[in-house]
Amino acid sequence: MVNYAFKFGYLGSCFTGFQRGNGDHSIEDTIISVLEKNGFDHYIRTAARTDRSVSAVSNVFSLDTRRPPDAVANLINSRAENIYVHSYAEFPADFNPRHCTFKTYRYYMMGDIDCKSIDINLRKFLGTHDFRRFARVDNRNTIRTIMEASCRRDDQFVYIEFTAKSFLWNQIRTMVAFLMDNIGSESDPFSTADRYPKVARAENLILWDIHYDGIEFKSVKKPPKSMVSIYENAVMQSVLLNNIAHRFGII
Repeated sequence: MVNYAFKFGYLGSCFTGFQRGNGDHSIEDTIISVLEKNGFDHYIRTAARTDRSVSAVSNVFSLDTRRPPDAVANLINSRAENIYVHSYAEFPADFNPRHCTFKTYRYYMMGDIDCKSIDINLRKFLGTHDFRRFARVDNRNTIRTIMEASCRRDDQFVYIEFTAKSFLWNQIRTMVAFLMDNIGSESDPFSTADRYPKVARAENLILWDIHYDGIEFKSVKKPPKSMVSIYENAVMQSVLLNNIAHRFGII
């Protein structure tokens, strides 16, 4: 058996959550069901358990299998709706996909948003801090290191990008809510220990990539259709519906 790691994307809003057992249509359950029904080894380990409605361009799952990696990818791409396997790499038998070098997330927005005004406070998240204020806290250590943070604009969207080895539950969405509430006015995000009361919408957040030093992923022979355009359309729809709801006082 060979241990392969597969990079895969998904539209988070189409599922009941990520983790197996999370409702009747979680992302993990969908992948496991497809593998199991078609005689494949179906024990998988995943790199990131994204929140409900959060999408991904490149999450990672690992699978010990005797089958060719392209066969695994083609099966999932043809049988699992709204999940797209696009690349793979061979890893040692004891590989755990959670042990990555870093993860990158992007939070997408539309509208007349000035990145320079966001950068005033965004750069204060860089480095090592106690992010207890910006997360749903359990028993974990809340010290995290933000390696990179930036705000950029492309043709249709503004997106805020964060890179770190790991993040806390709801950390990115709470940081985004803080940034949007304080556009253009300088504010210290760590001036108080009180938990920030707002969390940005999950539908606009995308797990963009997961990186492992020294590992090069290969594209599958039959890559799925462009995932980025699919996600951008989904984000656009989410933002527009949210704006309409606010306009008419629905939320």
